[in-house]
Amino acid sequence: MVGVCLGARMNLQLPIASHQPGVMPAWLDGTIRQVLSSTGSRMSCIIEGTLDPKFFPPRQNVRLVVYSEPPPVPPSELVGRRAVATVDVRIPRRRELPYGISEWQTIAPYSAELIAYAKRGTFAILEEEPQALNWIAALRRMLLSTTDSTFTDPASRTLARALILGDRSLLDRQTRQLFSRTGTAHILSVSGFHVGVVAALLALISTSMRDRRVRFALFVAGVWLYVLLTGAQPPATRAGAAATLGAALLLAQRWVLPLHAVALVLWLMLAIEPKLLLSVSFQLSAAAVLGIVTIGSPLYQRRKALLHSRLLQWIAASIAITLGATLATAPLVAYYFGFVPVISLVANIAVVPLASAFIIAGIVSIGTGAISFGIGRFYASVAELLAQCMLWVIEQAAQLEWRLSGPHLVPLSIGAILASWYILRSTSWRHMIFRFGAATIALALLWAVLECIRQLPSRRELAHGAIAVEFRGKDAALITLTRGLSDVSPLAREIADYCILHRRSRVYIRATALEALPLARSIERRLEQSCTTGIITR
Repeated sequence: MVGVCLGARMNLQLPIASHQPGVMPAWLDGTIRQVLSSTGSRMSCIIEGTLDPKFFPPRQNVRLVVYSEPPPVPPSELVGRRAVATVDVRIPRRRELPYGISEWQTIAPYSAELIAYAKRGTFAILEEEPQALNWIAALRRMLLSTTDSTFTDPASRTLARALILGDRSLLDRQTRQLFSRTGTAHILSVSGFHVGVVAALLALISTSMRDRRVRFALFVAGVWLYVLLTGAQPPATRAGAAATLGAALLLAQRWVLPLHAVALVLWLMLAIEPKLLLSVSFQLSAAAVLGIVTIGSPLYQRRKALLHSRLLQWIAASIAITLGATLATAPLVAYYFGFVPVISLVANIAVVPLASAFIIAGIVSIGTGAISFGIGRFYASVAELLAQCMLWVIEQAAQLEWRLSGPHLVPLSIGAILASWYILRSTSWRHMIFRFGAATIALALLWAVLECIRQLPSRRELAHGAIAVEFRGKDAALITLTRGLSDVSPLAREIADYCILHRRSRVYIRATALEALPLARSIERRLEQSCTTGIITR
């Protein structure tokens, strides 16, 4: 009953979406609630306010994702400012192909309904909204300013803003892709890892107090202050709730199974905001935590007695936690992105300790920098050295290109999770070896069945029948275009990636209408480096 109620509430709050939505000119007047990203030529943000479309009545208190030119104001100072613009607004798109992240799924966690593109030269920042300047926003702005002054290296400054204060607006596309290719993108967004480092610092500081209730109050206040300073994003909020629950159980001297605690925190978050279930960030972080609890932790505990060195125990714990999180998130990563970075098993073991030390040194440098610039600059130099080491490790790992891809990755990764649970329930070494062999045979049979199904002819229609993708045999594909479409470039990229994902070495494009030729040529250009292509015009 609870699940039905949550599902009904979430369904009522979902934005309306379409495969090929049209645009409408409108006037937007609202307040910037969040800056999602900002580069030299483009900025994306969440704006809440009044939207006056050309052909419909004005709407009040509407939330939009707005893309515009970056204004001459630092991104950290835009939140709470009033913005006006002439925009082209549309409803979000649904995804055409069976992988990738749709626009409506991207904007739903922000409670946004529409997507708008500001026309060149019309986006303007007006006065600051007084009620938005609360003490949390003022403190966050002061800490960001201190970070900019104490960190002299641009790359380290950007990482400090992202990893410590949750401001990812200055991260460039190259850095994001570098972390994504190595499976370490979770480090860039404030989540359980970052809150855990801060919680460990607070626990260490509070040990000097004898009263357990005072320690509990100091710990909880510090954790939630950090969560609010970083923008109270869902991963950080979930980690803060988990830390609070753990501290409360410790205060009450009660023991609860970790799986039950994680399930309780996830249920509370979904009860408060059901649309979090659509967030890819929420799905990945929840799966990672469940994987650590159900796979990583049992794997480490069963082998801990065999390791007598603390260094070996730490390495084993890192490997087990990384393996559990990677296995649990593999189906989602394969479903949304089409590949699973195997290099993440190695990269996370090397990067996570460096990131932990960087966060600690960065917090100390920002805190002392607010009092004394010289002391803050000293600790910032240590953090910059750690950041350079971390970036070097990630760059080296990105060159290895160890990743799995293919059309069967989602079902095979789900099978790997089930096999891991099956093997971990073994009662002896012989039992484990037997179960490992049985699981390997089962996965091999699953792959063989999926490969046989893949060779059967299949057809998928896209864009309301305007595009038909047919797979014939093991390596051939035929793409039929019946009419021209707008937004040729993104659609061509999706179709090309779809064919590459299914490992088609021969792709033929048939354009039955002259207006479909631009899309056909765009698909051919994107595929010419990966497979044999040709355009059929008859």
